[in-house]
Amino acid sequence: MAASQVLRQSARKRKPQPDWETVQTALMRRAESRGYLLPDEIREELKRHGLDSRRWRDWVRRAGNLLTYNRGRYYYTPSLQASRLREEERQLHVRALLQVLLQVCKRTQNREERRAADRIEVIWPVTLILEDGTAHRALTRDISVSGIRFLSNRSLLGQKLIARLSLGEREEHAFSVRILWTCEVADGLYENGGSVLEVIRTK
Repeated sequence: MAASQVLRQSARKRKPQPDWETVQTALMRRAESRGYLLPDEIREELKRHGLDSRRWRDWVRRAGNLLTYNRGRYYYTPSLQASRLREEERQLHVRALLQVLLQVCKRTQNREERRAADRIEVIWPVTLILEDGTAHRALTRDISVSGIRFLSNRSLLGQKLIARLSLGEREEHAFSVRILWTCEVADGLYENGGSVLEVIRTK
């Protein structure tokens, strides 16, 4: 056998296997952030990693149930286990925030209150960013590990809003709240109650 043929066969044997894991991480990150992938994007990513872009359907098959095809797009459908883990992580973040606020309340009031769901009455100024982008000032009424109540000059029933609460010059907390109920407690004064959905990172 000619030496050149032996070298070619040896090179083929040493050829690295496609780095599917790297490609999958990059594409899944994009699919998760936007919600779907296009076939051209898959081919481009394979080519960028030095892989044969014609094998993009092989990558789709490897993705399995994480992608669902519909009208030219591959939609990201996370597994139930991944969704459950994210939900548990979200709940931990929310409870951690509310526990911090409760501890601040207790130190400020210098007393322990033991009510249902560890609820504490506290009045703090808070800025509410509504769904239309407008900002409104309000006051907290009470805080618990399950939710929060505000006093404001309008009914916020059904809104998903962002609450920004400052406990000091350098300590600001932001979180999203879904308002579940509201009632008018005085002329032009409303009490709104809801559950904390997510903690929002602040700079």
